[in-house]
Amino acid sequence: ALYDLRTLEIPNWLSLLLILLFVVAGLAGALPFAQRLAVLAMGLSTGLAVLAGGLLLFRLGLLGGGDVKLLAAVTPWFGWAGVGEFLLMVAVFGGLLAVLLLLFRRLGVASKAVWLEGWAGLRGEGGEIPYGVAICAGGLLQWQHLLPELAAAST
Repeated sequence: ALYDLRTLEIPNWLSLLLILLFVVAGLAGALPFAQRLAVLAMGLSTGLAVLAGGLLLFRLGLLGGGDVKLLAAVTPWFGWAGVGEFLLMVAVFGGLLAVLLLLFRRLGVASKAVWLEGWAGLRGEGGEIPYGVAICAGGLLQWQHLLPELAAAST
């Protein structure tokens, strides 16, 4: 979130790391191996579906490429059962973020504050919104729903 606020970019290594950690966590679960593979397949298919939808939004100019990749990397952690609620939270936080940034920018705070010089996401000269902040907020709010099938099996 902070990286996106500062640079209006989300590094590819972060998305790749999230997917790799998902696979490692899924393989290390307490379920029998066949069930772990099923959970991994469900999670990864969730990510692929979000990637497909995100690419459409990217093509329409509604989401940035880094945002799409980050969403696709985070959604496997929620699976099909939790992806709807997660995406709803991301949308709510994204709307709130857009309103706050619009007010912040309209009031001229961003252009007058010298300390904001290195924070491209707050300045947003091109009207960009650092959506990684909303993705992070949605993920943190929904963290208790991560890998529900694996968590239930280990207790």
